[in-house]
Amino acid sequence: MSRPSRVGRRVVGPLFVMSVAGACSLAGLGGCNSSKTAAGSDGEYLPPGNFDALPDASPPGDASGASDALPAPMTGAGAFRVVAGPAELLKNGPPCTSEAGSTSDTWCAFTAPSRFNAGGQALYVVDLTVAMTGAPIVCGGVTPDPNCLLLTSGFAQDDTHGGFFQGNTLVYFDSTATPYAWRPGMVNGRRLAAVSAAGGDVHDCMPARVGNAVVCVHDLPVSPPVSADAPASTAINSELLVGTVDAASPVLPAIATVISSDSADNQQRFQVQIVGAQGERIAWSSRAVPGGPEILNQQLIGDPTTRQVVATDVSKWTISKDGTHWGWLSAYNYNSSAPSGTLQVANFPDGSNPVTVQPLTATYAFTVGSGLAVLATSKVLTGLVDPVNAPADAMQLDSGVISILSVSKLGHVAYVKKYDFVFGLVDLYVQKYDRTSILCSLDRLEEVPYGAGLTPRFLPGGTALLWSRVTNLDTTDTRLMAAGRFTEVTSCVTTNVDPDVVTMSALGDGNIVYSNSYDGTAGTLQTRSVLGGTMLAPASATVIQTRTDASLSLYPFLNALAYTVNVGGASDGLYLYPIPPG
Repeated sequence: MSRPSRVGRRVVGPLFVMSVAGACSLAGLGGCNSSKTAAGSDGEYLPPGNFDALPDASPPGDASGASDALPAPMTGAGAFRVVAGPAELLKNGPPCTSEAGSTSDTWCAFTAPSRFNAGGQALYVVDLTVAMTGAPIVCGGVTPDPNCLLLTSGFAQDDTHGGFFQGNTLVYFDSTATPYAWRPGMVNGRRLAAVSAAGGDVHDCMPARVGNAVVCVHDLPVSPPVSADAPASTAINSELLVGTVDAASPVLPAIATVISSDSADNQQRFQVQIVGAQGERIAWSSRAVPGGPEILNQQLIGDPTTRQVVATDVSKWTISKDGTHWGWLSAYNYNSSAPSGTLQVANFPDGSNPVTVQPLTATYAFTVGSGLAVLATSKVLTGLVDPVNAPADAMQLDSGVISILSVSKLGHVAYVKKYDFVFGLVDLYVQKYDRTSILCSLDRLEEVPYGAGLTPRFLPGGTALLWSRVTNLDTTDTRLMAAGRFTEVTSCVTTNVDPDVVTMSALGDGNIVYSNSYDGTAGTLQTRSVLGGTMLAPASATVIQTRTDASLSLYPFLNALAYTVNVGGASDGLYLYPIPPG
């Protein structure tokens, strides 16, 4: 979260763009438009780019003076540096391995100035499981260290050519926009597609959460009109490149051609995702012809004989938490300001036995099992415990709701009733999808930041919510201040974390991590213990590092916190902080 100078009464950093009637543009729930969805290890939805604690990169409007005028970074007890020198964790998505149930070491990807490409960035992966043992690791040395691998000296990325992990697979692009993938156990990345200047762009590569499958989108060259009088096509045709990645795998084969976008459409009508408990299936929806309905298909990866049409004229599809059902919006209107469709659920993977849950649905989110939180176009939020067998047993959770923010592992739903379009703040409420908890009215005045390192989020176990509240909206102070909050969601008891947080996230259910004392580019990284996942420990915070710029919880894969210092001094580097037992 940036600290911009104030213009008028309220100023906030970049947050989100929101449609009035629904949550698709706010949270992406229900598979809105893109397959790029970041999530925690328990499947809780998180906005893209919010893999943990990461302030906005933009400097504050009131920042002045050179960084060397500030105190040198100080490292707290127990923390140690793994990689010396400038190092930045990937910021376009999760930078570390995170496959549930994996026994592989934990690896993280970071960038550093390239030694072989002046002004460029090099991409490395480092084994932090080995680093936790205290073994020395050398990155970029004359003799290669197997625990820190240089993947490319010409790393490049943008919004559609991103570098990030999903599960245990890293996807990335070099400066020629050639896509690669890497997994633990591989010495080098494997090229995913053969790219040529006339061959069309390959973009939006996405690994599976489990297993080694990857999908990329390959835009085909645009064909000229058949005659001078014929209008040029507005549709972009693309191949879906889908396959698996290992040390000897070939480039990804094309399995289908789709309309990936069309400038004549008011919203994107294309979605692709690797699905299945083992990441064994590819699902995609697209128009077959310009102006036609969106068609959902699925097949086993590597076996085209299993391909089937699951449903026609459906959009915003996703899979239930227990992996047994599809959810989708049928006859969706593609209206960005008033989205609406008929919510249906059907058996996964074949789409059999579709059940209509609710017409006039703006958006929805699966909760526990196949349970649902459903937001109607009337702004009524309802919960369903068993939408398959009892779709009529909907319980009203609240009214006047305009967006669902997130859903916890236990089924608590964080949502919004008001959005300040001028200043970009929301109010905040929490209710359980089966209405077995009391309604938590946390903020009614549109004072809650959303974005960067202050996105409201549940602890992994779902017992508490971390959020923040802007405290100086009506002052002449030139910088924005947000106070951190910790709310136990069963009783709605809220505890103050810190009066001026920049980022805040969970390290498992036993600790929270936050940064304060923002100096324009960095803050002081601290932890506080959580007792039983429901109460902040009364002891004061433990300072891990001053002047840190990004941090990432490695729990449950490593009981540690990874973070970076980048102030242009002798303390720069990638660090680890092991969380003490208990």
